[in-house]
Amino acid sequence: MTDDLVVAKAAVASARELAGPLGRPLLQLDVEAALHSRGATEQPGQFTDPVALGSLIVSIASLAWQVYCDRKREGGKPTRDTLTRTVRIRRRESSDLSGAEIKIIEVVAEEIIKAAGDEE
Repeated sequence: MTDDLVVAKAAVASARELAGPLGRPLLQLDVEAALHSRGATEQPGQFTDPVALGSLIVSIASLAWQVYCDRKREGGKPTRDTLTRTVRIRRRESSDLSGAEIKIIEVVAEEIIKAAGDEE
């Protein structure tokens, strides 16, 4: 499975799971739009609009996949907890994390493990 496919699969699955808790019934479509427009240079600071939220999920999924691959190359077995912790630390380097962003990171980490076929 290619990197882009794993990221897309995890991001869309995360959007499905987060749509209800975040009160965004169309979140999956927003993520798909963000995946389609991927490569744009602007990163969302706040996710007050749905497309920014979709972009945030894709961004976190990309980071989580990068962390997952790094751990695999080092010979370890990446776990959901390891991914969650590492992504939180890296995201905190650039901004404070909201409660919603922490939840997104947790869900995305789980979906990356599933998409990679490495379920715990």
